[in-house]
Amino acid sequence: MESPVRIARISELEGQRLGPYEIVGMVGRGGMAVVYKALQPALRRHVAIKVLPPYFVHEEGFRVRFQQEAETVAHLEHPNILPIYDFGQEGDVPYIVMPLVTGGTLRDWLAKPVPLERALQVFSRILAALEYAQGKLAARRHLSGTELAWACRDFALEQFGLLAPTVLRHWGITSTEDFGHIVFSLIDVGLLARQPSDKVEDFDRVYDFSAVFRAGYRWPGLERG
Repeated sequence: MESPVRIARISELEGQRLGPYEIVGMVGRGGMAVVYKALQPALRRHVAIKVLPPYFVHEEGFRVRFQQEAETVAHLEHPNILPIYDFGQEGDVPYIVMPLVTGGTLRDWLAKPVPLERALQVFSRILAALEYAQGKLAARRHLSGTELAWACRDFALEQFGLLAPTVLRHWGITSTEDFGHIVFSLIDVGLLARQPSDKVEDFDRVYDFSAVFRAGYRWPGLERG
């Protein structure tokens, strides 16, 4: 009988099994989770497995949120959201199984030259958020990085409600810094203009994704008391 899986370092999962899945190696990590490439022997295919890093495994709040994410996304059907294949726990380690998508991370992709058509497709939500913000102003004007980061938050809430942070995470957006990298990629391909004072650092730590979406959401049809 195998002992339950317990990890102290992220690299310790490589070569181990989570349920029926054989971990091959780490492919990426963010602030809230680590993603591994794994083999599913029964179907002879590779999958992506998302796990909580060791320092979150024993934090009940993070474990609950992790499971809620799996349950929420499992009920979504959208071409821009990866489906959930499976959810489970092996020893101390909860995990989410998804399709393995090759090609690098969002930052890797943004670092490469982007064809105009592809940029329009991928970044249309940011452009829509910019238009959303301008529509709230008495007159159109230049928006700062901080204002645009908040506009992205507000637009995501309007489009997806309480699912907004889950949808954004599945697009690889987990911080306001990610919004900044996307905006400046749009500038690089000529879809947005900038002022000389604008810089990507304007998007650094504008707000905390873990709290700001839920705190700012209003249920449709409900008036403030």
